[in-house]
Amino acid sequence: MRGFKTVSQEAVKLAAISNLNDYIPQIASLDLQGLTKHVKAIAKVFDDFFEEFIDEHVQSKDENRTRDFVDVMLSFMGLQVTEPKIEREHVKAIPLDTLVAAIDPSALAIEWTHPELFKHPGILKTWL
Repeated sequence: MRGFKTVSQEAVKLAAISNLNDYIPQIASLDLQGLTKHVKAIAKVFDDFFEEFIDEHVQSKDENRTRDFVDVMLSFMGLQVTEPKIEREHVKAIPLDTLVAAIDPSALAIEWTHPELFKHPGILKTWL
């Protein structure tokens, strides 16, 4: 999918932005920063990507290809033997979790480093 890298980078930026709603929950419905609207737009792009990804797996007729975890999850979809029932949303969650796991460590490192640097300004001065 074209632009996926750009959308992924935008999602990482959104994850790093301080959201006023986190500090003042009473203003959350106002979406003063427009972050909620932006996050929903990014989520739609990701959802469309994963829908296309799953459709490619479902429509693949190549019997010689190696089955992956998505194929296994799709084979459980709709079966009565699993509890809870595995639905398409669950199948989309697996590659999304993998993507987030690849991106999240960097975001977490930044999120934890900034407060520590502010608590210890002497260390920050040695870097500048």
